[in-house]
Amino acid sequence: MPAKGSRSGVLTTCDYCGKPIYLYPCWLKKFKFHYCNAECKKKGYRHNEETREKLVESHLGQKSWNKGLTRQDDLRVAKCGNRKLGGERKVSHWAKGLTKETDPRVRRNSENNIGKHSHRRGISFEEEYGEERAKEMKEILRQVRLKQFFPKISSMELKIRDELEKMDYKFEAQYPFEITLIDIAFPEKKVAIYCDGDYWHKLPGYKERDERCNKFLEERGWKVLRFWEHEIKGDLEGCMKRIEEVITIGE
Repeated sequence: MPAKGSRSGVLTTCDYCGKPIYLYPCWLKKFKFHYCNAECKKKGYRHNEETREKLVESHLGQKSWNKGLTRQDDLRVAKCGNRKLGGERKVSHWAKGLTKETDPRVRRNSENNIGKHSHRRGISFEEEYGEERAKEMKEILRQVRLKQFFPKISSMELKIRDELEKMDYKFEAQYPFEITLIDIAFPEKKVAIYCDGDYWHKLPGYKERDERCNKFLEERGWKVLRFWEHEIKGDLEGCMKRIEEVITIGE
């Protein structure tokens, strides 16, 4: 449905309350009834009093097909009862109870399905493409994944960014640089700032990754500043002084 307040689309009315609404032309063709919201749609699907009376009159005097029948007397009632109670249906899979050793069809299907979902299962890039080509493909995949990554911005990072904006500093937020995504970056000055949570970044896997990122950036001439969650919450002014000192070096 077009956004609220917009006038794009075709003007029509709600089939339940009569309120004017704008809908896409394709929706007018696709749906027989049109409603302004979920509540009208729910009420609109219900039969009105006149329709209900007609349905009751049309069914008066008609006998239900299963009236007086039980699951023991009638097979149709037994089937319906089993399905409602979650019982087993009589139609079973053709291979039920068969194994590769007893039936050639099962053996043939299992052999044909080996590696069907992935032709590279159990094979590394180096084994299939060679070392040089494997390095190129891994780098391509790494760059694609960096672009597909949608980070969750923490409240600590927002505090630092707000203070930097007040100080009129120009920076890049969530700056992708080769193998890492820098929380706050000054590309021209080559300064990288990370805001680390007290819980996650103390875990062994995160600590090793952070150390690799620090080493990687420092080898390329970057200065890395990491602030813990408790540092930002307890002494925000001290964190901003450290950032200002590093940024103003060499000016």
